[in-house]
Amino acid sequence: MDSLSILFGTKTSALILLYIQNYREGTIAGIAKTFAMHKNRVYVRLLKLEEGGVLVARSMGNQRVFTLNPRFLGRAALANFLEQWL
Repeated sequence: MDSLSILFGTKTSALILLYIQNYREGTIAGIAKTFAMHKNRVYVRLLKLEEGGVLVARSMGNQRVFTLNPRFLGRAALANFLEQWL
């Protein structure tokens, strides 16, 4: 995990990306519960990944559901890379 943390900047970002690769989507609550993290910590990293164009979010009821951005230029390479770590 340490090398993924270095590549993605934080352990939280690495875990979020692995979660979304594994489940194809994720919510703040679902990711936070899975990794026993505070929701705000997950929220901040999700916003950074969304701002960077790596993730996109859609509203579902009162939640935001995040997925890998299909328009992200490196999406296929990122997905293949993450799949190796699962």
